[in-house]
Amino acid sequence: MKVSRGADRALGQILRYMGWVRKNIAKGRKVKGVIVAKNVDKRLEYAASMIPQVSLFEYKLDFKIKEVSLEE
Repeated sequence: MKVSRGADRALGQILRYMGWVRKNIAKGRKVKGVIVAKNVDKRLEYAASMIPQVSLFEYKLDFKIKEVSLEE
């Protein structure tokens, strides 16, 4: 999901995907949407708060570098 495109586009896109899944795959089951972004802005929070089937998550990346040597 590309939230960098804007909150409105991100939410519109997830709702479109959810609608397609409901019609083509869900077979009567509930459909939930998830938006994962580095930063979720207030505009997206307000919009998503009106749709209980959509959850928002922020991610953080953390990695470590370890030197690898054949001499170990």
